[in-house]
Amino acid sequence: MKYCNRPWNTIEEHDAALINNWNKKVGKNDLIYILGDFSISTNNQRIIGYANQLNGHKILIKGNHDKNNMPEGLFDEITLYKEIYDFNYKIILFHYALENWLGSFGKDLRGESNKKSSIHLHAHSHGLSSNRPNRYDVGVDSWNYEPVTLAEILNSERTRQLNGN
Repeated sequence: MKYCNRPWNTIEEHDAALINNWNKKVGKNDLIYILGDFSISTNNQRIIGYANQLNGHKILIKGNHDKNNMPEGLFDEITLYKEIYDFNYKIILFHYALENWLGSFGKDLRGESNKKSSIHLHAHSHGLSSNRPNRYDVGVDSWNYEPVTLAEILNSERTRQLNGN
């Protein structure tokens, strides 16, 4: 809370709000990607307690605050980087904002021109990174302290303004 001026007075209020916001948007069977910094805590019991309260099948893209020895079984997968496909996009998932990634220069996987072929989703910067077309900060500080869907990102006013639509 001290790093990003979040609107709660205690860590307990903060954690309860984030868990509540998560579970209002994420169903039991939804797949959700966490782009790092799941927990700054080093207390495994606390980490397990939080993870077990959250709906969905969770994939963790590790961030700088995530321990190297996260408790077993909390996440369906733990990785540093991931590429997925959704809405006809190649999506690059990484905790840190990348300046360049495959497709960031407006070429698709065949090398043909397509300015919307690839997007990069990141966290880490708590809403303070400079945005650029097809790169989006999806951390909770940027999205009202709740998870965000790809459809919400792509249809948001900030995305339309950023991409000149």
